[in-house]
Amino acid sequence: MSRGKTLALCLFVLAALGCADYLTLVGTEMAETTFDSGIFLRCAEGSPLDASFYTAVRPPTVPFFYMLVDGDAQSIGILQSALSVISWFSLGLALACLFQPGALRAVILIGTCVFSLSSPVNQWDGVIMSESIFLSLLVGSISTTIFAVRAMLLTGRIPLVTGILWFLVSLLFVGSRDSAVYFLVVPWVSALVWCVIQSRRPRDEDQPAFPMKSFAKALLVGFALIVASQVSLQNSKRWQTPLINVILNRVLPDAELYEQWIELYDLPRDPLLEGQANKFAWNRVGDDQQLRILIKPGNRLAEFGGWLKRRGMRSYQRHLVIDEPVRSIREAVNGLNQGLNPVPPIAAGVRESSYSKGAGITEWTLALTKFTYVALPAPLWTCVVAAGLALLCFFRRPAFRAPAVFVLVLLGGAAVQAFVTWHGDVAEVPRHTLVVGILVRVGLGVLAVMLLAALKKRD
Repeated sequence: MSRGKTLALCLFVLAALGCADYLTLVGTEMAETTFDSGIFLRCAEGSPLDASFYTAVRPPTVPFFYMLVDGDAQSIGILQSALSVISWFSLGLALACLFQPGALRAVILIGTCVFSLSSPVNQWDGVIMSESIFLSLLVGSISTTIFAVRAMLLTGRIPLVTGILWFLVSLLFVGSRDSAVYFLVVPWVSALVWCVIQSRRPRDEDQPAFPMKSFAKALLVGFALIVASQVSLQNSKRWQTPLINVILNRVLPDAELYEQWIELYDLPRDPLLEGQANKFAWNRVGDDQQLRILIKPGNRLAEFGGWLKRRGMRSYQRHLVIDEPVRSIREAVNGLNQGLNPVPPIAAGVRESSYSKGAGITEWTLALTKFTYVALPAPLWTCVVAAGLALLCFFRRPAFRAPAVFVLVLLGGAAVQAFVTWHGDVAEVPRHTLVVGILVRVGLGVLAVMLLAALKKRD
């Protein structure tokens, strides 16, 4: 295909995707709201020049985008829709670059864009919450990482524009949700392994040397983003409510686990706190204030609040990683299964829950979703088999090593997101783990195309 035809195809696909995404919002509320919407909009009233903007009750990226349009609901819907179109189109281009030139690239580009119209992805573009921007920046960070690594391997350096774009998208992504930074670790580590393998392979005289300096700079930038994300989280209070929810719903109801926390982590034994088991931090304690208010100094749960501030996060991290790693992984499998096959209100866009209703849900997008977002049989084993096939292609089919690595990265990132999201909070788990199913299905789609191409090439 000539450059002119390729450019024409790309412009046509981009325009078609933009029109289709816009049509899903026509005739519906351009921006639907939930209880959390007001929190994001209040955070958007702050200033990025103020340190408190980065330690507010919500991570800074979503309020930053809302601030750009002055918090106008209709403008937010249009902005999120535009970001989604650009990000998924970019992902389609990046995935196409993983394959050899030909019709297969067009199939990958169009398939990726069509998948982005599935209800689990598309329905959030018109909702004032973090889902749409988080998903857009997620695929955007994947795209820019692919472009950066590809340029580094082909030319021996990362072009300035590509490097700046990669940095900005990654920076915005780590600030979209506190769990986002954990996903980035997977592609960055994979890129490190891939580049090291490539650097040790014999090269022709006309091939550029491995760009160690450029790669080292990229790793330092990535490490700085991780540190910045953790500093923002540690100096805020937004981790407290999710951790309280975990303690109320997973620690207190389990007598053995409760005693373990008292013995190992010095969790204060408090009858008032025990009486709130299976509730949430925002529930009121009797006729009193919300539980998360009562943990402040001078209030009825001040002792628990003091422990939470001093030792809460460190104790929970130790519990997950050091003291009970097997149990933590086993429980996270539940999150993986929920994310891979989400509950019907979220999967199909049925408006039954204020947090799951979505926007722009039309008959044609629901019909499309039946084909693009099918339920996975034996979800965990599907991922295991897919990983095995990707590894087989990596070692047996050199021409498909790049897409095989991509599939492994997505599956690994999905597993990390399942672990972090499941243990990060007990509220709205199906909605929070929705990204798991999206990542896996993109990976499975690439794997399917890769296997078909490999079989065709064999014939």
